[in-house]
Amino acid sequence: MSCCCASRPRSGRSGRRAATWPEGRQALEDALELAGRRPARALLGRASLRVFSGNSDGLFDDVQEVLRTAEELGDPLTLAQAWNLLGRVEGTILGSLARAEEAWQQALEHAERGKPAERSAPRASAG
Repeated sequence: MSCCCASRPRSGRSGRRAATWPEGRQALEDALELAGRRPARALLGRASLRVFSGNSDGLFDDVQEVLRTAEELGDPLTLAQAWNLLGRVEGTILGSLARAEEAWQQALEHAERGKPAERSAPRASAG
């Protein structure tokens, strides 16, 4: 028995149809082309969408470009996300767990560097 809404496109409160992975990827591709530049975060988003949609065309080139750009900018959180994505690709798609582990170790190191410094606020003394 199938659900009556299984064949209807999902929509949010706005009533607009939810975008699919390919539509989202195409929108990001169009935005990158119109912008005339290739920001690291946008490339990372496109690479992630490629993985999720099963299309790996240009994936490694994009991830390498993200790594170079984020390194130049000193952006540890983007570096962490790019290394994490590379680890997922290496481990789950290519089946190279050793290379995936190396990428995930890099991701962890960059994430630790990007973690906001914890502020030590003075505590009120009891009594």
